[in-house]
Amino acid sequence: MIRRAWNATKSWFSQTWDDLKASADAGLLGGARFLGLIYGPIDRRLRIDDALRKALQYRLDPHVGWRQMFGGITYVLFMMLVVTGVLLALYYRPSVQEANPSVQHIVSHVSFGWLIYHVHVWSASLRPTGPSGCSCWEWSSRSAPAATCCPGISGPTGR
Repeated sequence: MIRRAWNATKSWFSQTWDDLKASADAGLLGGARFLGLIYGPIDRRLRIDDALRKALQYRLDPHVGWRQMFGGITYVLFMMLVVTGVLLALYYRPSVQEANPSVQHIVSHVSFGWLIYHVHVWSASLRPTGPSGCSCWEWSSRSAPAATCCPGISGPTGR
């Protein structure tokens, strides 16, 4: 039964991807590039699958290392905060009497409200890990150039 469900899911994704390739413009990859998932230029003259394949072949410069992930993590978490915050703002009431009942309503009665609420809470809680991880690296490594992964954050030496 699991194998049948897996095959049905796989065929559905395959059919959806084939439909997307046949009908979509490569400009749709701009959203993935905006989110930092694709670094290469997007050739809009190609079909979407060829444009994606060509953009994924682009490699980052050799000086870009694992330290730059802290800025990317911060960026993705901030974008999640913005999206989930806008969705939560549709139902949240910011008064003293209605704040807690509105959060309870979002979590228990709104479709996928619990998921949106908890993604918002967790992304807000994890967001400081990006800059703090970067600044810990900068402060512990005296030989690292100033602000290599997080512009605006300098170490204790004032670099």
